[in-house]
Amino acid sequence: MAKLSAHSTYVRIVGEVAIAWNRLERRLDSLIFHYFTVDAHVAGFVLGEMRNATKAEFAKFLIERFEENPLLREHGLYFANLVNRIRENRNILEHAQPWTYADRYQGLVFKADKRGFEVEYHAPMQQLKLLLKTMQDAAPYARWVTFCLHMEAGKTFDGINGGPTTAEAALRVLASLDIPQTPDKIEPLRLLKARKDARDRRQPSRTKR
Repeated sequence: MAKLSAHSTYVRIVGEVAIAWNRLERRLDSLIFHYFTVDAHVAGFVLGEMRNATKAEFAKFLIERFEENPLLREHGLYFANLVNRIRENRNILEHAQPWTYADRYQGLVFKADKRGFEVEYHAPMQQLKLLLKTMQDAAPYARWVTFCLHMEAGKTFDGINGGPTTAEAALRVLASLDIPQTPDKIEPLRLLKARKDARDRRQPSRTKR
């Protein structure tokens, strides 16, 4: 079987990022829905009218206001922040184009800003691969967060022979999970260059003696 070109890898990753995002978006909706006290159809309408950036901020607001369990509060807030960073990167990738369609992906994409000017972004292949891995790891992590919220809310499960309840056991599993790492932000190339120039200016000059 012929080896995929680097550009084909780029296309595959962008497609998988889109699919992985759809799963995470549903999990964020599920987390928010847990704190709603309205009819399911009303909740669905409200969430359907929200932009994803608003959903992430709303999730954090609900958790900070209503979540009493310290572990669920910590993981819920982390997941909401993680989703927000993933959303930022996903939006750039899904609305951008690579600079070249040659055989090798150059690690740069461009996207129009709100004024219609093209902005170049630094998006090396390794960063894209790490983003996709984070998104794939975040899906089962999010399932455990929402599962624990459900169990904690019910608390109707008795432990067997004095053991932990289902809710307690679920929380123990959540506490033991490896947390998906927050991915680096895909940033405009001009900002990265400006920071580098600023760092270079701060470096003491070396004069020959």
